[in-house]
Amino acid sequence: QSEAYEGTPSPPPKLKMSHWSLVTGRMKELLEPVLNRTRDRWQWFWSPSTFRGFMQTYYDDHLRDLGPRTKAWLLKSKESLFNKTHSLCPRIVCGDKDQG
Repeated sequence: QSEAYEGTPSPPPKLKMSHWSLVTGRMKELLEPVLNRTRDRWQWFWSPSTFRGFMQTYYDDHLRDLGPRTKAWLLKSKESLFNKTHSLCPRIVCGDKDQG
């Protein structure tokens, strides 16, 4: 089978290298502007003023009233748990809920 490949001309190694260097050069030429634009956009986002503004907006929208919301949720959960527990308790032991 090696005889079948003996007659096939293969390009010299020097020509292979130049072909691949053309391919990689062309790819770099095509991708470099895209990568630069992407990097510039991300640098804009991560700049101190932009990131600070993003974090301030996030805090205002989601975290500013976290304390009061958490407290209200805990009180509601406590009342709900108390009501469920009281409803399971026999009347003889716990009495009526309304009398309590």
